[in-house]
Amino acid sequence: MKKKFAKAKDFICSKIKKIATLAGKNGLCQKKSGLPEESEQAVQAEQVEPFPGAKDLCAIGVSCFKNADAAAKEAQIIFGKNFSADWDEFCLQAGDPLSVNIDLLIEGLASRWLSCMNENPFEIPLPLILKYLYMCEFGWKEEKQGIRPSAYLQQLLGYTLKSADLNQAYKTLGLSRKAGLDEVKKVHREYAKKFHPDAINSLSSEEEKIKARVEFEKIQKAYEEIISSEEHS
Repeated sequence: MKKKFAKAKDFICSKIKKIATLAGKNGLCQKKSGLPEESEQAVQAEQVEPFPGAKDLCAIGVSCFKNADAAAKEAQIIFGKNFSADWDEFCLQAGDPLSVNIDLLIEGLASRWLSCMNENPFEIPLPLILKYLYMCEFGWKEEKQGIRPSAYLQQLLGYTLKSADLNQAYKTLGLSRKAGLDEVKKVHREYAKKFHPDAINSLSSEEEKIKARVEFEKIQKAYEEIISSEEHS
């Protein structure tokens, strides 16, 4: 009986060693960093930007406010509803406010964001970014400090808040900014047919009718925004 038990024990141990060896070869057993699992996850999360350039934007905020806490608080107010991030950590990473070269950061961000927007016009939340910069520039003195960061950024991007409204209008119609006037009109006609008063009145509940009317108002406003823009005037 003892011999059988010893053989079974040896067999199980050999299997465990074999599995451990295979796991090591396949990279399944990774070296631990020495940090608790929760701490590792926290460090990884801190390194992820909620949108491209968020960390550099925070550095600009810190330089304007001359205070990391104030910059982080403003970032949370402006971006918090739409983007989850550790704004305090981003702002602390900026370091000494006096060492930040705002013009260089703006130029780098403009280049990066233009590249992003060529692929996806809605990836960069420019209206919120400009709102953040406006708040950071509260004490900005142009005669001493030169052009405001928000103005320099818009200059480099060829961007205004009006163009943001236009981007949103195309998005509402489900179109690319490159869509031609004929395509815009075609999509609008399809929506007009879908939300025709007869179609809306045929809906079963009053709640559905209200939602449909609100949706068509958005479509109509977007269409008028595009038609009246300089791109199609």
